[in-house]
Amino acid sequence: MSSQPTRYPSGGQTFALEGKRSALARQLLLGDHARVSTSLNVSVTRDQGASSRGEAARIWAVATAHRDGRSEPAPTSSALPVIERGLGHAGATLHLASLRGRAAGFALVVPQDRALEILYLGVDPQAWGAGVASRLLADVCEYANEMSSQEVELWVYDDNTRAVDVYTRAGWVDTGEVRIHPTSGRRERRYARSTTDPRSAHDEG
Repeated sequence: MSSQPTRYPSGGQTFALEGKRSALARQLLLGDHARVSTSLNVSVTRDQGASSRGEAARIWAVATAHRDGRSEPAPTSSALPVIERGLGHAGATLHLASLRGRAAGFALVVPQDRALEILYLGVDPQAWGAGVASRLLADVCEYANEMSSQEVELWVYDDNTRAVDVYTRAGWVDTGEVRIHPTSGRRERRYARSTTDPRSAHDEG
């Protein structure tokens, strides 16, 4: 990787990503908490502490309410078990994105047989368009490389057009696999990205 910053546009802003992030992340790794990447306004940490879990639950509550057209989000306390269950998977990691110092998005990642799966990804609607989702996707791909995983996958509702657009602009590919979500009854579609793709995840939207 070049030591020069890589610049890419996202949400009308340009973020500078410092080179050699993986080596720096390994140097900064302390227990289960590491600051892994910082852009002009967005930073991502990997942290499973109680505060980070609570922030992820808060973001999940407001993001899913906005996605589903509900006027009021569910209480954070009711969303927290969703995060806790996800982190109950062996090897699960929580990637928390902050925008100007405030938690604004997260990705919850679990290892599967064929790939790392982004089980949940949520961005606070107040931070939409600021590049938070793109930074999280880039960080997860970087983490997959560190774990020697050749693919990252996720499932997304067919009708969640905003999320689908973010994923496709970031180089994710519709695999053609579909399933019905067991709780909502809505159709989901599987997207995947190869971590051996020569294109940098940072070069996409």
